Amino acid sequence: MADWFAYDWEVRGVPAHFTVDLSFAEDGGAYAALLCVSCAARREGAAAFSFRERRRLPRLLERCAALLGRQGRHVATVALPAQVHYYFYAADARLLVPLYELCTGESVLRMECSKADEPERQTYARFLYPDAAKRQSAANAAFIADRLARGDDVAAPRRIDLLFRFPTASRRAAFSAAAVPLGFVAGRAAFDEQSELPYTLALHANAPLAHAALTVLTTRAIRAAEQQQGAFDALDAAFLPKNGPR
Repeated sequence: MADWFAYDWEVRGVPAHFTVDLSFAEDGGAYAALLCVSCAARREGAAAFSFRERRRLPRLLERCAALLGRQGRHVATVALPAQVHYYFYAADARLLVPLYELCTGESVLRMECSKADEPERQTYARFLYPDAAKRQSAANAAFIADRLARGDDVAAPRRIDLLFRFPTASRRAAFSAAAVPLGFVAGRAAFDEQSELPYTLALHANAPLAHAALTVLTTRAIRAAEQQQGAFDALDAAFLPKNGPR
């Protein structure tokens, strides 16, 4: 059964929305070929799909899945403003042929398809499957939505608090030193004997609760922590009510 996970990320500097089937990571099927079907707005240089084009997209995905049948599996969709890319893994690269025929016969959208031999499923593992930073991007969106619902003035800059865990004190110290040039201030260090990663450290930064700004912070810190075998633990931020005192 598919287990879809959505997150927002950038592709070559362009905002994109990823929807990825996490269950494919555990699928032991013989899917050695990556097939990608790309749909773009018909008008060259269009900033977005037209209403008609957007309505057409779900039908085209259904057609692709039907053409592949049980020999292929849809694992991800990456949606950009005027492009959508559907990713499939298939048992046989020759299944590109019916997809190509679909693409050449399409009149509403511009369509292309491509294939790659990927017995190790590299594109899924390295590009599509969400790592810790990408998962936190989705958590950031939920955090901001909750604050909005509670009346927080999310556009106002405030202190952002991030908590990380490490296996040793020396790893924590190295992370603390690396975080400073990334724009963070190291806060309280503690020891949690109940945790497998007992050495904790809080980082602080100043930013509004905008998704892009917050995700830049969490991604920088998570990447630095991973270099020291650390893990992200928690996010918090000061609550600033709209029209309230600062």
